[in-house]
Amino acid sequence: MIISASEEFLFRFVLYKILRKHYRYWPTIMITSLFFGFVLHLNYPFMDNLLLRTPAGSLFSLMTSRLGLQYAISGHWFYNLVVSQISF
Repeated sequence: MIISASEEFLFRFVLYKILRKHYRYWPTIMITSLFFGFVLHLNYPFMDNLLLRTPAGSLFSLMTSRLGLQYAISGHWFYNLVVSQISF
C-alpha cells in the first residue's frame, strides 16, 4: 500500500500540479501517464509499459481528477495485488 500511495502522490499530485500550470488537462494526463509507464518502470519490457502501465497511469490520473487521490491509490493498490498474483 505504501508503494501505491507514494507513486500516486508523486505522479498524480506533485507532477500533475507542476505540469498543470503549463499545460492543458489532457496533455498533462498523457505526460504524467508516460512518465509513470516508462520512467518509473524502466526495468520492465517496453511493450508491457506501453500496453499496461501507461494506460493504467491514464486511468489513475482520471480517477484522481474526477474522484480524488484516494481512489487512484486504491485502484493502484488493487492493480498491484492482481498483477502480483498472476504469473506470466
